Amino acid sequence: MQYLQDTSITFTLLDLVFQHIQLKSEIGSLRRRESTIWQGEIDRLGEAARRACAVGSVSFAVEGLWPLNEGTMSVLASGLYGLVLQVLPACVRVWFTGLRDRSRANLIELFTTKYCSPQLLDEEFSQVNIHILRVLTFCNENVCHEWKNMKCV
Repeated sequence: MQYLQDTSITFTLLDLVFQHIQLKSEIGSLRRRESTIWQGEIDRLGEAARRACAVGSVSFAVEGLWPLNEGTMSVLASGLYGLVLQVLPACVRVWFTGLRDRSRANLIELFTTKYCSPQLLDEEFSQVNIHILRVLTFCNENVCHEWKNMKCV
């Protein structure tokens, strides 16, 4: 991960990832049946990104890679995006803000908001709650100890 962080390869990786995640903006022009199939595919890819955020791994996508086809590559690409988003969020932010194609950026933002952000926010809030509980427990133990050692004058 340090190599990814120290080089610009993360930007190339993310560009390649979204070549395999086919986000479409022309939903209105798709026929109803095509739209339903496409939305089902995006939900499947979103679940892969969400799962990678949750477990911090893409091993599930690698294990399901055979037989190699566009569908399995898309799942791996989605998992890689979720993993990079979890591990190197600043790199993803820099890459995202550098996107020149605003319609593509909007689609990526919608995908991230729907499938990745809830998992990442849950994890962040969980870590904050754990820290708060540790601080409160520490303070409570120290205050109780201090009160027991105080002598009334």
